[in-house]
Amino acid sequence: MSPTTWPGEARMENKVKEPDVAWNKDGRPINWNGRDWPLYKRQMMLYLTCVEVKENEFPMDAICDGTQVALESWTNEQKTRFKKQNTLLAKFISSSLSCTLAHQVMRFSSGQEMWDYLSKRFEGRENATTKLYTQRTLRQKLENASCRYGADVENHLSYVLSLREQLAALDADVSDAWMVDILVRSMSQFEYLPGVAHPHASW
Repeated sequence: MSPTTWPGEARMENKVKEPDVAWNKDGRPINWNGRDWPLYKRQMMLYLTCVEVKENEFPMDAICDGTQVALESWTNEQKTRFKKQNTLLAKFISSSLSCTLAHQVMRFSSGQEMWDYLSKRFEGRENATTKLYTQRTLRQKLENASCRYGADVENHLSYVLSLREQLAALDADVSDAWMVDILVRSMSQFEYLPGVAHPHASW
């Protein structure tokens, strides 16, 4: 039996949304489109942590996040080794991005520079104006989020939580009370009761 169509509203078909972050069989992110930075960042760092390195090499995740940098006091052998690993990191990062993002990072010669660029851009650290604009855009998306009757509820919840994580990454205030209010209003057509949702909210 097909679901009832709300007055004045066309019934929405359940569609499988393309994931913002996908990964290959080895756990490396692929085709990242620039959305849901927190998830992409966590998955990428997890993958790099698991990359096996030789005894005299540096951890790939440490190179990526800038914990390990090249030192002037190093021998030429150490500098060469670090540069080689940094180049390999650039390959990992660029191949994990969509074509559009990959083109944007290819101007950098090292993986460390690529990651620094992505972090500043998607965490709004380039400048205060960019950060504020991104926060406003994400808040507006949350305020406008709506799960219509017949739509995929699980997909809607994932979308809302993804926006919340992106806001949190920008140091924005995302209190539980505000998020519950957003969620209840976005699913109003399902007749969920705010009085029931609030006491049991857990984010």
